[in-house]
This record gives sequence, C-alpha cells and structure tokens, in this order.
Amino acid sequence: MNTLTIILVILAVIVTLIGIIWAEHKQIKSLKEKQKALEASYRDAQRNISYLVKHQKEIAEIKTAEGEKLAQIAEAKTDEEIFNIVNSVIAGNNSKL
Repeated sequence: MNTLTIILVILAVIVTLIGIIWAEHKQIKSLKEKQKALEASYRDAQRNISYLVKHQKEIAEIKTAEGEKLAQIAEAKTDEEIFNIVNSVIAGNNSKL
C-alpha cells in the first residue's frame, strides 16, 4: 500500500465520522426541542388538573349547600319561612360579588 491509499482511507474515515457526528448533533438538537415542548405541555396539564380539582371541590360544596337549602325549604311550614330561606341564599350570593 502506498501512502496515497492510506491518506485516502484516513480521509474517508474522517469524513464518515464527521457525517455521523453531524447527524447525532442534529438528532440531539431535535430531542432537546421536543423535551422542551413536552415539559411545557406537562406544566399546562398540571395547572389544568389543579383548576379541575379546585372546581370539583367548589361544585361539591355547592351541591351540599343546595341539599341543605332544599331540606330547609321542605321543612318550612309557611310562605314567610320559605321567603326567609330564599333571601338568605340571595344575600349569600350578593356578598360574594
């Protein structure tokens, strides 16, 4: 083997290694971008879940209060008692504003 063949083989190996390194660098860059997108999506999902849990608790409280008010209305004997119960609901709603 002469020196020219050795040099060409070495150049071919170098070019091949550069191609492999370039392809791996491109893949790593793509994976990092995908990771950032997935992390942002994960944070959004966590925030949405926390809102859903909060609203589920609020709905449960509302349903409990509704059941209590319906029981009070069922136990009421006069129209005046029903009127007072309805006014207490209205006052409670107005105080939240």
